[in-house]
Order: sequence, then structure tokens, then C-alpha cells
Amino acid sequence: MGYTCTTSTQSVSAADGNATLILRSDGILHVRWQTDTIITPDFAQSAVDAALSLSSGPLRILVEMTSVAVSSEARRILNGAEGFTAAALLGAGPVDEVTSAFAYNAVYPASFFTSEADALEWLGGFQPDANLHNAETIFQ
Repeated sequence: MGYTCTTSTQSVSAADGNATLILRSDGILHVRWQTDTIITPDFAQSAVDAALSLSSGPLRILVEMTSVAVSSEARRILNGAEGFTAAALLGAGPVDEVTSAFAYNAVYPASFFTSEADALEWLGGFQPDANLHNAETIFQ
């Protein structure tokens, strides 16, 4: 379950369409998981591969994960993924916070937020990557 890239529309479909990736002009990769998605190992690897294809260096990521579930193997894949400077996990409340707790064992700093503004402020404390391929590209 890889990702596909269509250069004419500059889009990437990751995790069988269950994840949307948007590379913002500030260099932050915004990943949106569809509500009620069960993130399997294949989905996790697909999203990581798609994200890492955007840069030759580390990325700061904002991950929207409201009402998702993450399998234990997917957690291992996401926690061990190299190429990320930091991950801000965005959810709607306590249930999403519990779901995101696995990320505190990642090889990169991670924190949970219910406010996108707070999440972006936190990510701003990490250096952006100067090696981005195209900071205006939109992925879905």
C-alpha cells in the first residue's frame, strides 16, 4: 500500500486515501487522517513514505488524528520513523490524547494539542528544513 503521485495535480494519495498530506509554505507537513480510520502497519508505512518523499531532510509534522485508532505495529513504525524533527498531534479531546500517547516514545519530540494554533506555535520552536522540494505543493 504505497502512495501515488500525480504531478499534473501535485497530489499524493497515502494510506489508500485515508490520509491527506499538505506541505505548507512554512515547511510544516500537515497530515490529516480521516475520522474513524484504523491506522494499520501498511497505512502507517504508506504515510511515512509519502511524507519522506517530500524532503531530503527532516520535516516538522502536524498530525490531525481525531477519532482514529492505531495498531500496535503501526505505532512501532510511526515511532521509529526517521526524517521527522518533531510531531504535533492534534485531536478533539481526552480520547484522542490517549490514542496519541504512543508518540511520546518516538525517536523525535512529540506532543498532543487540542488547538491548532498551539500546535503550530510549538512546532515553530524547531528549525525548518531548508531542503524541501517544493513548499507550495499540496498532497492528498
